[in-house]
Amino acid sequence: MAASCAISARKIAGKVELERTFARLFGLVERLLAQKPKDKNKLYSLHAPEVVCISKGKARTPYEFGCKVGIAATNREGLVLAANAFEDNPYDGHTLSRTVDQAVAMGGIDPDRIYVDKGYRGHDYTGSASVDVVDDRSDPSSRISSNVGVAQLRLRSCD
Repeated sequence: MAASCAISARKIAGKVELERTFARLFGLVERLLAQKPKDKNKLYSLHAPEVVCISKGKARTPYEFGCKVGIAATNREGLVLAANAFEDNPYDGHTLSRTVDQAVAMGGIDPDRIYVDKGYRGHDYTGSASVDVVDDRSDPSSRISSNVGVAQLRLRSCD
């Protein structure tokens, strides 16, 4: 494979337009060929180099490949107010403030309550809303159905 990359690079050498066109791809191929099994920041995909390996810690799917995404939606209607893609693989709790800030900017209302999954334990949110960590299997809307006029957000990490 390295030989075919070198041959292709030689074929376009000196042709400025082709060099510019394929510069990114050749850079990724060189990075791919140079990486070692224990290297950090490995390249997993040529067409989506931002993809990272996310360790889930589950027996069935110990690893997933993709990008960490934070979604904020209203609790009752399910209206999405924020969607953030995060670089690398940050701890879910360290993404809470940024996601809530975007939701407030989009929705124009500060939430009174924020419901999050277990991944957000030890979060970085310092706002006035209360943050409740709920079990993934339970439905947070069933616990708060009587609070009709309260602004509420439901956040969940999507890997």
